[in-house]
Amino acid sequence: MGFPTQVRDDALVACGRHCCLCHKFCGIKIELHHIVQRAEDGEDTFENCLPLCLDCHADMRSYDHKHPKGIKYTPGELRRHRDNWYAKIKGSPPGTSYNDQSRELDRRVFIAIKVELPYDGPIQFLENHDFGGPFKLNRMDPLDAFLHKGDDPSREFLDADLEGMRAKLLKDVREFLHFMASNTFSLRETDFQSVNKEWGYKNPARLREVVDKLNSLGTEVASSYRTLVREGRRRLGVD
Repeated sequence: MGFPTQVRDDALVACGRHCCLCHKFCGIKIELHHIVQRAEDGEDTFENCLPLCLDCHADMRSYDHKHPKGIKYTPGELRRHRDNWYAKIKGSPPGTSYNDQSRELDRRVFIAIKVELPYDGPIQFLENHDFGGPFKLNRMDPLDAFLHKGDDPSREFLDADLEGMRAKLLKDVREFLHFMASNTFSLRETDFQSVNKEWGYKNPARLREVVDKLNSLGTEVASSYRTLVREGRRRLGVD
């Protein structure tokens, strides 16, 4: 059996249906993880419950104790991540601890993101470019800079909904850049990058698959950016 209905409802309300690790908003795509597994005598209690997105929950289940790679989350660490996120949700609008000072801090984060990642830079490019053709790699530099600063706690929104949107944008940027790095190559003696055109002769299905995936991931980045900017302007009153 899973968690009782009351525990499930309390946990989903406490997290605002955001993942307690990556902070993105999940909607119905959320699962409840036992911090201490039931096979190890973990209980179906609120204290042992951790709401996670599907990706983060998959990470919990994929760790191989016989061939460990990376560092596994400890129960204590997971509880701290969860409790910190619950506190953020509790303090977000309409909570009483989100005040004018909190809003001003969020404005600064929002403005910094817009300056670092302007629409007329890589975002507009991702909306309009067909990755069947070459592109200048330095067009992606602002995405790299945004990603590298993504774990800086001073770049987090205090408003939990905005932070969930920022987390979604970070995830989408990470997926796009990783796929781009793995499937495009430098054109000799130029500063351009492209998918391997030889695939068009040897494996046209592979070429089409990669191009379509790049275009799809780029469009998703642009969509997440638009959502964050639109909602940030509305909530924070920033042009």
